[in-house]
Amino acid sequence: MSLLFPYYERELAFLRQMAAEFARSHPAAAGRLLLEPNRSADPHVERLLESFALLTARVHHKLDDEFPELADGLLSVLYPHYLAPMPSCAIVQFDVDAGRGPLPNGFVIPRHSRIVTQPVKDTVCRYQTCYPTTLWPIKVTQARLVSPPFPPGLTPPPRTASALILRFETLTGEPFSQFALDRLRVHLNGPPFVTGGLYELLFGQALQVLVRTADPKATATSVRLDPAKVIRPVGFEADEGLIPYPPPSFLGYRLLTEFFAFPAKFAFADLVGLTASRAVANSRAIEVVVFLDRAVPSLEAAVEAGTFRLGCTPVVNLFEQTAEPIPLTRTKHQYRVVPDVARPLGCEVFSIDSVTATDVGTGTRTEYRPFYSVRHSPDGPQAYWYSSRTTAEGDDRGTDVDLVLVDLDFRPLKPDDTTLVVRTTCTNRDLPARLQRFGDAMTLGLEGAAPVSGVRAIRSPTLPLRPPPRRGRFWRLVSHLNLNHLSLTDPAEGGESLREILRLYDAADPATDPQQAAAVRQLIDGVSGVACRRVPGRTPGAGGGFVRGVEIAVEFDPQKFIDTGGSYLFAAVLERFFGLYASINSFTQMVAKTRHGEGVQRKWPPRAGEQVLI
Repeated sequence: MSLLFPYYERELAFLRQMAAEFARSHPAAAGRLLLEPNRSADPHVERLLESFALLTARVHHKLDDEFPELADGLLSVLYPHYLAPMPSCAIVQFDVDAGRGPLPNGFVIPRHSRIVTQPVKDTVCRYQTCYPTTLWPIKVTQARLVSPPFPPGLTPPPRTASALILRFETLTGEPFSQFALDRLRVHLNGPPFVTGGLYELLFGQALQVLVRTADPKATATSVRLDPAKVIRPVGFEADEGLIPYPPPSFLGYRLLTEFFAFPAKFAFADLVGLTASRAVANSRAIEVVVFLDRAVPSLEAAVEAGTFRLGCTPVVNLFEQTAEPIPLTRTKHQYRVVPDVARPLGCEVFSIDSVTATDVGTGTRTEYRPFYSVRHSPDGPQAYWYSSRTTAEGDDRGTDVDLVLVDLDFRPLKPDDTTLVVRTTCTNRDLPARLQRFGDAMTLGLEGAAPVSGVRAIRSPTLPLRPPPRRGRFWRLVSHLNLNHLSLTDPAEGGESLREILRLYDAADPATDPQQAAAVRQLIDGVSGVACRRVPGRTPGAGGGFVRGVEIAVEFDPQKFIDTGGSYLFAAVLERFFGLYASINSFTQMVAKTRHGEGVQRKWPPRAGEQVLI
């Protein structure tokens, strides 16, 4: 309603202006209406003017929205992810209870496990885990980033400028050989300049990984490993998303959405093959030394054991909810989906998962299918639905979802005496924002049995982000259709085309979170240019042949990344984004450069395409 009020004032002022002109031209008729320049003395005429101003204001507002039904319909088919809100996210850590029994294979907390918080306004916020998390009775007891001279007994490879030393110990006193430890997931915890700097060192500057015993009672031994095989990134695969992504949506857009909304989701690393050497595994404590070809003195004092956390996963404020039953009537064609009538400010629809109607008399069930989908058949029931999302009224920053039932010709259905059952995925609206005030005292609980002594939020819940307002969605749709990967090859406009794509997924609101909004805009403005060229390459394998690919050189302005943890993680996300565009029998190769002539920051290996052309 706050968006409508300026239109109402404008229309009312116009009516009063026209009434004043009418009074001057026709004083006799105006006298009967008691019209004056700024008001009418007749309260009935005054109410009539105000009512008409409200009606015309709604029409004007609808026109300015650029026919949202058309834009929303096309977006729901081509880019259905774009209309959904981005829920609140956090990072939680599970504290292993080593006294609950042996864990030779670890304990896996599955993806989508439920996490509940303490009540906020009598409502419990419900989150779900995003990664499967394997708990081990292991802890990080020491972490150091050191420059030469290195500690005694540490022989670095050539070109080593610094080393990251991590010490792991078992909580039970057993050797590492007692655990089937195929990989150990580590979360980088800390402010952005620390996590961003460490991420770049681990994935961009690692020369060699040394794993050695650190138990004085064990035989001293060590093994040297290839960092590309030992240290692996997390968060880029299709099954590692924060939010459910519909099949029609391009996976690369999900990476952009999640990076801008919650970059901490990518601040993980999998350490693989640490116990491959049996001699090393017979120790109760091991050291993992990552030799680096660059030194960062500003990070050395900031790295400590708490910077590297085990048993962590991102969580997102999503849960399944059956909405309130909707009795169908012939008095309206649009029905509001209410997830929980008792807590209207504690639930917001993220997506509609299914719509079924039950006949009150016979109990017959009819499934309504999404109208904007490919599941249309003239032989089945001609029952379809489509939804529209609007900004809630009043001071509520959330959104409301309305449901419309139509037939195959998009004509409103005339329902019988039936009741709709709508199954949805919901968020807790803006309630997670109130969790931030609890800080470290926030109470979390894991639903289900697990060998954990506690659950902690080591990164506070973020504010939820909403889809762009209806006004402008049409042009955002046009931008999506116009700004594809082909436009990036333009040497003059490639940089601006990429920045425009990135801006489409900048949902940060300066009014509610100015710090995040400024950080995201700084990242986008840090892309100063894009250059593409065709390059040949050879497919891997014994029978591999030569194929043509695209080398994409992205130029970054280092001044824009001083306070954001560096451009490396941003570049890594863009590298995956470009790679998802490539078709089979092709590849992309990204090169990250700096603007002021500092040379190539990183050149990624070629990434084979997976897009099927037919």
